Amino acid sequence: MAPPNFKKFVDLAVTHAPLLLIIAIFASLAVLFITYNRDDVLQHMESCSTNANMASPSVINRDDFIRITIEEGQGSRFKVSGSLFLKAETYAQLKKKNAEMTVILDPLKSHYSSMPPPPIFLSLGNNKTINWFNNVVEIKISDTFIYSNANVSAFPFEEYRIGIIPNLYVSTSKDKVSKIYKLDGAVVNGYFPGAFIVNKAAVWGDFAKDVQMSTFEQTAPYSAGECPLIIKRPFWYRALVVLLVLLLFVPSFYLAYKADNNPGLGLITSILEVATIRNFLLSGFDPWRFFAIDIIFAAAVISTATIPLYSIYRRQLDNNRKSNHKSEN
Repeated sequence: MAPPNFKKFVDLAVTHAPLLLIIAIFASLAVLFITYNRDDVLQHMESCSTNANMASPSVINRDDFIRITIEEGQGSRFKVSGSLFLKAETYAQLKKKNAEMTVILDPLKSHYSSMPPPPIFLSLGNNKTINWFNNVVEIKISDTFIYSNANVSAFPFEEYRIGIIPNLYVSTSKDKVSKIYKLDGAVVNGYFPGAFIVNKAAVWGDFAKDVQMSTFEQTAPYSAGECPLIIKRPFWYRALVVLLVLLLFVPSFYLAYKADNNPGLGLITSILEVATIRNFLLSGFDPWRFFAIDIIFAAAVISTATIPLYSIYRRQLDNNRKSNHKSEN
């Protein structure tokens, strides 16, 4: 026999549960509206540069440098593009040596306890734009998709970490080994206008995850040539996910408070709702990957399936009590 206070609490919760759901839905909608309208466009872009004036036209005319752009791709993949800018005399010298050029994004080693990830090779396309007026040769870098170090299963609370050092490697017919060609600098621009915000870590401790570091290492700053980017979902996006998840449980409340002559139709509707919202949120990821949010999706479907069964059980108990009461009389 349940204690009176507990039974009173359960009755109170059952009575006010629909109101609490309504408040939670409208609260999520209000948070979504407010945070989305306060979204700062500057939170969606970040830049790393060896020189603060590296992007100015005067620098482009007189320096050899790489410009890399990292943008949102699909799922945990990010698109990398850019250009290699060389002075006309530099390009002529390399061409005279029959040099093969490759842009490589070397990984940061500060946040790895043992083996760092492999470098990322970027192909230089055949599209060379020679601007003789500015005395500059621009060589386009072919678009490449890269994977980030992230716990994707924690969506929408996952964080992506991209730590790179752009370098130009050159090999000649005489020297088959690729060596770093010293450039005047490099620029890395992270631009995520959609459902991501980006920050640049200042010290090793801000960027590192699950790695034991000394106090000196945690406060060690990154150099100008290193680019540690932390990419995550904005608050308004997380509020949107919460709102959609709450809406999935509305059919369960309907079934709990109102008898349905065809509960199977409600179950089919719930399954279609979950499939639609899951595809909307996770369409860019591997469809067979398991996410933590899938537990909530499963709970929405299971609640829609079990509530009618529990209602049948309660009706059967009531009928048995009535039969027993009549037989006793």
